[in-house]
Order: sequence, then C-alpha cells, then structure tokens
Amino acid sequence: MKFLTTTDGTRYVCDYAPAEQGKSTDLLLHGFPLTRNEWHYQVDKLLAEGYGVITPDLLGLKTVVGVAHD
Repeated sequence: MKFLTTTDGTRYVCDYAPAEQGKSTDLLLHGFPLTRNEWHYQVDKLLAEGYGVITPDLLGLKTVVGVAHD
C-alpha cells in the first residue's frame, strides 16, 4: 500500500507494482462502491505477464482523505 497526495492535498491510497522493461503500466479504476481490491485477479495476471499496475481507491472511500474547502 502506498499513498499519493495531489497538489490540492487529497491523499489517495493505492497499490503499485512497476512494469518490467519494455512493458506498460496500467491504471485500474474501480466503480462505486468498490475498492482497489476488486482488481486482484486482473492484477495477478498483468503482473505475471510483466505489466505494471496502479490501483487507487477513489474519492468517497474512507481510505481517501480530502481537504476541507470553504
């Protein structure tokens, strides 16, 4: 588990695994009300084939900490 903080201060939880040389990295986005963990079968397959994967939890989940605005 890693954290990604955007310029507005929103902090996302994500899983990340780098790609092998010459392979791409895929960004897998879940729908509501799911989490990044829904991708575990696809992640296993992509990693086995050498692809990198980023799976963030999106806004609205307890693992994402946003910034209060006026």
